[in-house]
Amino acid sequence: MSEKIISFGVSIQEFNKIQDKAKLRNMSIAMYCKSIILSESEFTKYYDYLIDKIKIFPPNVTFTIRDIIKDEMWNTIPKGIKLAIGRQFYSQVNSKIIDNINIEGYGAAKTMRYSKK
Repeated sequence: MSEKIISFGVSIQEFNKIQDKAKLRNMSIAMYCKSIILSESEFTKYYDYLIDKIKIFPPNVTFTIRDIIKDEMWNTIPKGIKLAIGRQFYSQVNSKIIDNINIEGYGAAKTMRYSKK
């Protein structure tokens, strides 16, 4: 799948407002804008799926995001979205927005490992 880039200019005041709103949601500016424009974006669909699956995941078990999003789905997600999901999840866990997950550190495959409290 080939990705297209959309760019647009904003005033300093508009930029500051967008930046503040993105920070409140712990998102990059690009991801925030995309989430507003495309409420049913691929990122939102997969990220919401991840959060729903973690809710029913057992506590005290170490996992990676790939463990939660099974192979048949994981293999269809574009690499950029996988990376964005990983960054967003780590950021929300690290900042305690998601407070029932511990960061366990990198595993052997250099993927971040987590555990549910």
